[in-house]
Amino acid sequence: MEAAERAQQFFLGWFAHPIYVDGDYPRVMKDQVAMKSTRQNMAKSRLPEFTEKQKVYIKGAATASFAASLSVHGSVLYVPSSLRNA
Repeated sequence: MEAAERAQQFFLGWFAHPIYVDGDYPRVMKDQVAMKSTRQNMAKSRLPEFTEKQKVYIKGAATASFAASLSVHGSVLYVPSSLRNA
Protein backbone atom coordinates (compact mmCIF):
# COMPACT_ATOMS: atom_id res chain seq x y z
CA MET A 1 0.00 0.00 0.00
CA GLU A 2 2.80 2.41 0.89
CA ALA A 3 4.58 1.72 -2.40
CA ALA A 4 1.37 2.35 -4.34
CA GLU A 5 0.86 5.69 -2.56
CA ARG A 6 4.45 6.69 -3.27
CA ALA A 7 4.06 5.77 -6.94
CA GLN A 8 0.89 7.86 -7.10
CA GLN A 9 2.70 10.83 -5.55
CA PHE A 10 5.45 10.56 -8.16
CA PHE A 11 3.02 10.07 -11.05
CA LEU A 12 0.33 12.64 -10.25
CA GLY A 13 1.69 14.49 -7.25
CA TRP A 14 4.64 15.80 -9.22
CA PHE A 15 2.28 18.10 -11.10
CA ALA A 16 -0.90 18.23 -9.01
CA HIS A 17 0.53 18.74 -5.51
CA PRO A 18 2.27 22.05 -6.27
CA ILE A 19 -0.83 23.43 -8.01
CA TYR A 20 -3.64 22.14 -5.84
CA VAL A 21 -2.11 21.63 -2.39
CA ASP A 22 0.71 23.88 -1.20
CA GLY A 23 2.87 25.06 -4.09
CA ASP A 24 5.54 22.44 -3.46
CA TYR A 25 6.37 18.88 -4.42
CA PRO A 26 4.96 16.06 -2.26
CA ARG A 27 7.06 15.43 0.88
CA VAL A 28 7.55 11.74 -0.03
CA MET A 29 8.93 12.77 -3.41
CA LYS A 30 11.30 15.34 -1.94
CA ASP A 31 12.57 12.85 0.65
CA GLN A 32 13.01 9.99 -1.82
CA VAL A 33 14.89 12.08 -4.40
CA ALA A 34 17.09 13.65 -1.71
CA MET A 35 17.94 10.22 -0.29
CA LYS A 36 18.91 8.84 -3.70
CA SER A 37 20.90 11.97 -4.51
CA THR A 38 22.84 11.52 -1.24
CA ARG A 39 23.54 7.88 -2.12
CA GLN A 40 24.99 9.09 -5.42
CA ASN A 41 27.29 11.49 -3.56
CA MET A 42 25.55 14.58 -4.90
CA ALA A 43 25.92 17.77 -2.88
CA LYS A 44 22.18 18.46 -3.00
CA SER A 45 18.96 16.89 -4.22
CA ARG A 46 18.40 16.61 -7.96
CA LEU A 47 14.86 17.85 -7.39
CA PRO A 48 14.87 21.65 -7.61
CA GLU A 49 13.43 23.59 -4.69
CA PHE A 50 10.80 26.26 -5.15
CA THR A 51 11.29 29.62 -3.46
CA GLU A 52 8.46 30.83 -1.21
CA LYS A 53 7.53 33.35 -3.91
CA GLN A 54 7.31 30.57 -6.51
CA LYS A 55 5.18 28.42 -4.17
CA VAL A 56 2.66 31.24 -3.76
CA TYR A 57 2.60 31.79 -7.52
CA ILE A 58 2.19 28.10 -8.37
CA LYS A 59 -0.48 27.22 -5.80
CA GLY A 60 -3.87 27.66 -7.39
CA ALA A 61 -2.44 28.44 -10.82
CA ALA A 62 -4.79 25.96 -12.49
CA THR A 63 -7.82 27.53 -10.84
CA ALA A 64 -6.90 30.98 -12.12
CA SER A 65 -6.18 29.62 -15.58
CA PHE A 66 -9.45 27.68 -15.66
CA ALA A 67 -11.45 30.72 -14.55
CA ALA A 68 -9.73 32.87 -17.18
CA SER A 69 -10.56 30.36 -19.91
CA LEU A 70 -14.23 30.44 -18.87
CA SER A 71 -14.36 34.22 -19.15
CA VAL A 72 -12.59 34.20 -22.52
CA HIS A 73 -14.88 31.58 -24.01
CA GLY A 74 -18.05 32.82 -22.34
CA SER A 75 -18.75 29.40 -20.84
CA VAL A 76 -20.92 28.89 -17.82
CA LEU A 77 -19.85 26.45 -15.15
CA TYR A 78 -22.63 24.61 -13.33
CA VAL A 79 -21.72 23.47 -9.82
CA PRO A 80 -24.22 21.12 -8.14
CA SER A 81 -25.54 22.40 -4.81
CA SER A 82 -23.98 19.41 -3.05
CA LEU A 83 -20.54 20.71 -4.04
CA ARG A 84 -21.05 24.40 -3.38
CA ASN A 85 -19.19 25.79 -0.38
CA ALA A 86 -17.58 22.40 0.21
